[in-house]
Amino acid sequence: MLAAVPGLVTGISFIYFVVPFAALMAYVSIFVDYKSFTRYLLWLSAVFLAYVGSAVLAHPNWSAALTATIIPHLDARPAYWLGAVGAADR
Repeated sequence: MLAAVPGLVTGISFIYFVVPFAALMAYVSIFVDYKSFTRYLLWLSAVFLAYVGSAVLAHPNWSAALTATIIPHLDARPAYWLGAVGAADR
């Protein structure tokens, strides 16, 4: 996921960013002080709270969203099952 962002910004395939970002993350996790590393990870987790805010600002139909969360919708089309198997494979 980290390599996909510069790929989207630059238009270059994300494949070219995978190895540099993996090397960067390996370097940071091995050589950077743990206390400063956790501070950055804390801010990164705070960024993910934006998903909660965007869900509220989207004004969804909350009853339909909660119902779909608890009771899944199944479809008989082959494309649906192909997508479901592909999503489960990750």
